[in-house]
Amino acid sequence: MQGVGFLLSTLQAETEAVVGQDGTVRAVDGVLLLEPSPLPPDTWPLRAVEAHLSDPVSGRRVVPVGDLSQLDVLESGPIRQPAEFHGQRNHPGTFWSHVEQAHLDYESRHELSRLLLADYDPNTRAVRTQPLTFAGRRDCGMPVTPDILLSTVHGTRLIEVKTTKGLRDPRTRLKLRASRALADYLGWSYEVFLAIEPQLLRNLQFLHDYQDASRISPSALDSVLAAADRLDSPFRLGDLEANEAILGDDLRAAVLHAIRTHKVQADLRQPLDLDMELSRRGPRPPGAAVVTNEHRLSERVHS
Repeated sequence: MQGVGFLLSTLQAETEAVVGQDGTVRAVDGVLLLEPSPLPPDTWPLRAVEAHLSDPVSGRRVVPVGDLSQLDVLESGPIRQPAEFHGQRNHPGTFWSHVEQAHLDYESRHELSRLLLADYDPNTRAVRTQPLTFAGRRDCGMPVTPDILLSTVHGTRLIEVKTTKGLRDPRTRLKLRASRALADYLGWSYEVFLAIEPQLLRNLQFLHDYQDASRISPSALDSVLAAADRLDSPFRLGDLEANEAILGDDLRAAVLHAIRTHKVQADLRQPLDLDMELSRRGPRPPGAAVVTNEHRLSERVHS
């Protein structure tokens, strides 16, 4: 496994200085995460918090947090739409999710990078953006609207997308500590996504369009996988292409589809070129510790 890149190591040191005792910062498989310290449950009326959800009939419905389930959120739409106005610094938009087979709204390109990572993970089952708002006492960080909710084979994951600069605001850190406490109370895992290695992000962006099997030649894909089975792992992407009689666009698209769909394993922190190391089968893909593991960050960092 590659070491932490210069960008992440620099941001990690900067973020640690900002958050102090309010949380722990770790780099995991090319991604920088914050684990906020939860607000102590005995210092605020946790059960009095309400979850506000979008409702297609009434517009909004309210569920006591003690009665909230993952299904409540999955059956609801976004609680708010991304704001768009002249001069804004963030760049909202829509993202085609292969998991959802639908467009999802995002509020910033930073949020989009986390959605790309979730969509790449084979264990993601459902994705919701701006899924709900927790309402409660203002002095306990309420209201707060998490950015993303994932349903995975391991359970529910609540995600906030922040920048190191944004964490300088004490109220932002209070909101994150409250969100973490609520996730703990609900039995959901929780993360604050801070940054991603540029090479990993570039590869996720490039490979995103190669997910759709209907655009890939079945014979080319079969040939690529057969060649991968004949090679000793790890092998180079160039070795895989050189083993094939099928040449041209069909072959290259099939190779990229195989990487995107995990039929061939790759560490996407590497440059996507002929020297990229691949294997037919191997450990979970880079970023999977971020996306799939059901345990708390402090329990799951093994890299």
